[in-house]
Amino acid sequence: MKIVAATVVLCLPVSFAGIIFIRSFAAAGFREEALGSNLFGAMVGGIMESASLWTGIRILLVIAALLYLASWIALHFETASMEAASAARGEREALASAVSI
Repeated sequence: MKIVAATVVLCLPVSFAGIIFIRSFAAAGFREEALGSNLFGAMVGGIMESASLWTGIRILLVIAALLYLASWIALHFETASMEAASAARGEREALASAVSI
């Protein structure tokens, strides 16, 4: 049972990272910036993995959880700002078409 629990705990961050990446990548329209951000994240993750040898795995799990939370919050705010910009654009187009009639 310990082996299963350890496997789940160690594999969940990779699973969540994959979900976050593909959703962000699709929302970005598969642009270069999204891929570059993913590569940068992989580099930072590798550095954090090496740092875990000094700080311990428990500290690394806490840091990873905080980074995933920060990513989710940033994605939430970005989505909200994109929706607001889209709504404003729609209002301007409706106003422009009403004026031109």
